[in-house]
Amino acid sequence: MGSRIGVVAGVVLGALLLGSPSISEGQEKAQAAPAAATGGRLNIQALAKIVANYRLLLYSAPQPCTTDPCPVKITLTFVPVNGQDVCIAKIPESLEFGSTMGGNPTKTINWTIDPGGKLIEFHTKSGILLVDDPKQQIKPDNTRTNAVTFSAKNKHNEKGTATYVPVILYRTAPDQPPHLCGTGDPQIVNN
Repeated sequence: MGSRIGVVAGVVLGALLLGSPSISEGQEKAQAAPAAATGGRLNIQALAKIVANYRLLLYSAPQPCTTDPCPVKITLTFVPVNGQDVCIAKIPESLEFGSTMGGNPTKTINWTIDPGGKLIEFHTKSGILLVDDPKQQIKPDNTRTNAVTFSAKNKHNEKGTATYVPVILYRTAPDQPPHLCGTGDPQIVNN
C-alpha cells in the first residue's frame, strides 16, 4: 500500500526512533554500509528499506473479515525516546471483506486495543477517523463502546477501498495529558 500518510508516518517514526539513545548507538553501524556505497549519502534503496522496516512496526498482515462482527486486535509497542515512552500501535494493513455486492447485509467492525497494563484509550468521538471513503461504505460510531473498543459499520454493498486512522491516546498517569500513539493509515477493502 503506497499511501502518503503511511510513508510520512514511517519517516517521522524513523526520525524519532533514530534519535533514541538506544537506537542511535547502533545508527552509525547501520548507516555505514549504505552511506559508503553512495559516497557518504543515504541512497533511495537504503531509505526504502528503512521505511519498509518501520512499516513492520505499524502494520500486521491483511486480515480477512469473514465473521460479523469482524474483531480487529490492535497491539501496542512502547519505545523509549529521550527518557519518555513513545506509543506505536500495530494494526492489520487492511481489512478484507469478500463477496461484496448489492443487497449484502451491513457488517460491523470492532477494533480492540490490548492496553498491556498501560493507560490507553480510543479518542472518545473519533476513535476511528475516516480519511477517505469514495464509495461511502464505512460509518464509524460516534462514541466508543468502551475505552479500548471502537466500532464502525461497513455497508458492504459496493466494491471499493476506504482509508482510516485509529486515534489512540496514551497517558503516563491518570492526571497527565494524553499523547497520541503513532499509527499507520490502514484500509478497509470490499472485494
